[in-house]
Amino acid sequence: MKIGIIGKIHPVIIDSIELGQGVYYLEINLDDFINNAEDSMYFEPIAAFPSIEIDLALVVDEPVKNSEIENEIKKSGSSLLKSVRLFDIYRGKQLEDGKKSMAYSLTFLDRTRTLKDIEIEIIVKRILENLDKKFKAKLRD
Repeated sequence: MKIGIIGKIHPVIIDSIELGQGVYYLEINLDDFINNAEDSMYFEPIAAFPSIEIDLALVVDEPVKNSEIENEIKKSGSSLLKSVRLFDIYRGKQLEDGKKSMAYSLTFLDRTRTLKDIEIEIIVKRILENLDKKFKAKLRD
């Protein structure tokens, strides 16, 4: 079912009004959108306790895929690990040939209490050990 349209405005039009950047157009039929939306929406309240975010830069062999690393991090993490996000891939002179650096942001949270640093250190250590065993991944210096 079509509920709207989206598209990029033609560059000739953009040039004629001298915007200097791409512009997109979106039109949605809200009645159709609302009538076809899922009824079961779930919202979580904002956590009363702070999350802890850890960044890890890993050096791995070039063929290793992001999905493989993310899956292993999630499997090795505990229920406190709420999200894993790749935010950088580096290939360059500072690394050996055939290697790349992949940097991840890990977010830990417990909605019932404030986390202790030692808890997160233990989980991160386990994650790094498992990544080393499976992919020979090392923390980037």
